[in-house]
Amino acid sequence: LREAGRLLAVDIEFAQSDSIAHADAPRAIVFDNARRTYWIAPRVAAATAKAPAQAQAILSPVRRDPSTPTSFEPFVVTFPVRTDSNDRANRAAGLAGVTIQSTQNLVTDGGLRFLPFDVYGTPLDATGQPATTIARVTLASGTSTLTIEVAPGTGEVTMR
Repeated sequence: LREAGRLLAVDIEFAQSDSIAHADAPRAIVFDNARRTYWIAPRVAAATAKAPAQAQAILSPVRRDPSTPTSFEPFVVTFPVRTDSNDRANRAAGLAGVTIQSTQNLVTDGGLRFLPFDVYGTPLDATGQPATTIARVTLASGTSTLTIEVAPGTGEVTMR
């Protein structure tokens, strides 16, 4: 579970950095709890935080992989039900049994929850303004839970 938490924390920080690098299309990290999946999507910088869903960009993840920039795989992470060592495109392939148990203080739109960032990597609320509450994503495995928190203003990511 800790490894899954570290993976999510690093990916949130990557989304923040990528927002700064792509001021024309800052990023949002999108969560589909039912599918145990999250991805990083571009959003329209001049629009509100809900712009990814309205522009359907929320369904089109950014391309990555920072470790192999020539691969251009979609930046999508799915926690599998069972370990699948053949799924090389999924960085969480070895983290079977992890679920996205809950998300708090994230923007909700179209049945998905997401955490948008501005051009400075600052978390935003549903109105497109800097967030004033801590965003939380809780991962679970069996009876254990781990919560990732993203602080308003600074965007500092911590695990609890």
